[in-house]
Amino acid sequence: MSLRTRVVAMLTVIAGAAALCVLAVASPAEAATPTGRTVVAGNNFTLVLRANGTVVGFGQNYYGQLGTTTNNTTLNATAPAQIPGLTDVISIAAGHTWGVALRSDGTVWTFGYNFYGQLGRTPNPDPNPVPTQVTGLTKVTAIAAGQDHTLALRSDGTVWGFGTNGIGELGNAIPVGQVSATPVPLRRPRSTA
Repeated sequence: MSLRTRVVAMLTVIAGAAALCVLAVASPAEAATPTGRTVVAGNNFTLVLRANGTVVGFGQNYYGQLGTTTNNTTLNATAPAQIPGLTDVISIAAGHTWGVALRSDGTVWTFGYNFYGQLGRTPNPDPNPVPTQVTGLTKVTAIAAGQDHTLALRSDGTVWGFGTNGIGELGNAIPVGQVSATPVPLRRPRSTA
């Protein structure tokens, strides 16, 4: 981004861990920069949701978090490139080293690092560059990504989580210190009455 780009950053502290949320607004003079509806930042990479429902990414791609195969020529991308296969996207999120996309049909798609099952599939340490639908998760209206977990809000108001539950961040019956590669619903809050 050029110096004319205005950047607004908000530091939010959640569960003792700091998360940096960045919103960028491009000026009209930056015609070469992909304009978008949303921009999110992970650890050394950026995803931009464009007005046409496609997603572009740039930055580090060691784990496939840019939605493209990793090799010596695509390890770091300094220019925005469209993520193949992601269309009709209405929302995006970036975890530490992975991306999440919500399509207009209410399905969730993930790509990048999956050591803790945060992509909603069997954990593995290899790059997962191809955006893949999270099985069994439909009618989603909002998504979020944390350090090593992913959350999805369904149209019925339930919140589902997957990935690591290192300190209880999944808010469900998965034991602390364990992982869940399958989306599981969060527990209902305890009554304070």
